[in-house]
Amino acid sequence: MALPTLTTRAPSQFRNPGAYMDWQRERRAEKQHVLETHARYLERQSFCNERHDVWTSRFYFYRSISEYHKQRLKEERKSTLECRRNQIQTLLKEEMNQLEAELRELDHDRKTQRGRHRQKKGEHSTERQESREKVETELHKDHVVGQWLKQLSEKKKWQVSQQEEERRFENDYERTRNLVLERMKQAGQQNRPDEKKRMEDLCKHMEELKLKETTELKVEQKALMFKQRQLQKIEKEMKQMEEREKKPEMQRFLVRHYHTQMMQRAEQVQAELEAERKILAALMEGEEEEMMKRSHGERAVADVAWMECAIEEQLQMEREREAKIEDLNRQEAQRLWEQEPQREKERKARELLMQKVLSDKQQQLMMKIQENRKAQQESRKRREELIHELNRERS
Repeated sequence: MALPTLTTRAPSQFRNPGAYMDWQRERRAEKQHVLETHARYLERQSFCNERHDVWTSRFYFYRSISEYHKQRLKEERKSTLECRRNQIQTLLKEEMNQLEAELRELDHDRKTQRGRHRQKKGEHSTERQESREKVETELHKDHVVGQWLKQLSEKKKWQVSQQEEERRFENDYERTRNLVLERMKQAGQQNRPDEKKRMEDLCKHMEELKLKETTELKVEQKALMFKQRQLQKIEKEMKQMEEREKKPEMQRFLVRHYHTQMMQRAEQVQAELEAERKILAALMEGEEEEMMKRSHGERAVADVAWMECAIEEQLQMEREREAKIEDLNRQEAQRLWEQEPQREKERKARELLMQKVLSDKQQQLMMKIQENRKAQQESRKRREELIHELNRERS
């Protein structure tokens, strides 16, 4: 079979060779463009088919189901959280309403109770009040003295153990230092500069540890002991102030001289409040320094600040009472003296709160002392490790 032949002649309209060549180039360009278009179409269809196969596969099906379940669980958790939040808000609102109602009832009961106390002003005798105050004073005295003796005994025991440990570590340090010097001398004779340098570094490190222990830790210990003595001094001053309050000489003049006695009582209460405010100011200075270091100090500072505000209010109230006494007659002064049980109750409340503040301060000091002891023990432990290391090097 004969192969088809192509004419070598150009069409009649392309008699010019240049035009014919242009026509051929255009034909080739058109064919190339068609081929490229078809190739891109086939490539895109192949990619689409591949993606369709992947997306319709079982893996993507389970993956989509898993994502759907995750989204559903997330929405359920969100709705549950919102529901719980609404329930908590409702409960909080109900509790606030209940608290407000209870406060209103307490206010009403307090007013009623004050009226009853005014009606029953002669029921409690002076002898019973004195015996009660005496018992409270004795109990407080026993508590303070017992705590003070306990702290003194613990302090003495700790100082004795501290001195024994210091002597023991100093002996170990001197013995190890002599061994190191001897080792260094032998190393120098044997021309071993590396071992000599290591021994010198270890000795230098031990000297630094000893210097740190004798300076920073002991300075901190002295500061803590000073604070503890200051706290004991404050407790002693409060005890003396309570003893001065409970002297029975003031009660002999109440029957005859209401006006004079009320003035003296107002001045005494103001002096007590001023003394308590000074004590709280001294405590606040120490608490503000430690508040950034310990979170436990925030509660103590808040208690002291609240107590200081309460004392300021009570002091202002006593000043107003003193101003009123100047213009009152004998009957009005007698009526004010009937409010003495309320003053006594307020004084006892202040004493309880002051004891709480002082006990919190005492606990903080004990915690700091324990931390100081722990730091000293860690320093001694490090020195022991260095001593063991030197002994291993020696052996």
